[in-house]
Amino acid sequence: GTIYGARAQELDVSLKKPIRVKGIRVMGSLDAYNVLNRSDITSYNTIYGPAWLRPTNILSGLWLKLGVQLDF
Repeated sequence: GTIYGARAQELDVSLKKPIRVKGIRVMGSLDAYNVLNRSDITSYNTIYGPAWLRPTNILSGLWLKLGVQLDF
C-alpha cells in the first residue's frame, strides 16, 4: 500500500587547479551542482484530499560555486 515517486537524479561536478606563484600555492575551484538542470520531484503532499500527491518540493536549478585557497 505504499506509493513511491520516481527517483531524483542529480549530477554534481567539482574542478580544482593548483598553481604556484612566487612560493605561494593558489588553489582555484569550481563546483557545479545539478549540472543537468533537472527538476525532479523530491517530496509530495501525502494528506488525502484535492491536493493529494501534489509536488511540494523539487530540485533546485543549476548553480555554481567559485573558490580560491591561498597557502603561504
